[in-house]
Amino acid sequence: MVDSPETMAPTPQKVMQDAAGLVVRSGRRFWTVTFIVGAVFLAGIVAFSLRMRDGFEDRASWGYYAAMFAYLLAIVASAPLVAVGLRLAKADWRRSLTRPAELFAALGLFTVLLFIPLLYLVPGAERQSTIWLGWPYAPHLYDTLALVMLVVCGSLFLYTSALPDLAALRDTLGPGWKKRWLSRLAGRWQGSARHWRLQRGALALFGVFYFMLLVLVQALI
Repeated sequence: MVDSPETMAPTPQKVMQDAAGLVVRSGRRFWTVTFIVGAVFLAGIVAFSLRMRDGFEDRASWGYYAAMFAYLLAIVASAPLVAVGLRLAKADWRRSLTRPAELFAALGLFTVLLFIPLLYLVPGAERQSTIWLGWPYAPHLYDTLALVMLVVCGSLFLYTSALPDLAALRDTLGPGWKKRWLSRLAGRWQGSARHWRLQRGALALFGVFYFMLLVLVQALI
């Protein structure tokens, strides 16, 4: 008996089961890539420790580090704007682009960690002609607050967007610690019309605030 196209077509349940299987299973290729990335990350920590050993007196030696931070900040922080703009424009063709763009928001914490050493290199605003007009603890405090607010807003944008996916995985996976964590992350999401309206409103709100904070952060940095 030959299956008809209707029976061969993947159902939503089958798609979710396959996706859940990717979350549960971690094959050899996954661990190989994880090992390579981890080794590169450890090499970066060693290089950073060697740079820290020389101190912060010679600011010129930190120039490459500062330039790399600015380059990563421009890419990492600007990528979620693709998802923000396409969502606000209600472009249906965006769906294959929004999630990769939103995932860059998770890298915001890494840019905050990279920014911490630069605080020791930036001189204070005391007895200088600056835009801060004598504000206390400028510019270190306000640069840091602006960057942290941008990262928090981007993280909330990513989490709100991922709520339906977390709930779908929660309802698909069998008993275990992954299901328990997904239940906590997904909260009370049930996919009702009210939940979808709240999600769209929250994404629009976080997206607008993210855009404004990005302009502020780029200007300050």
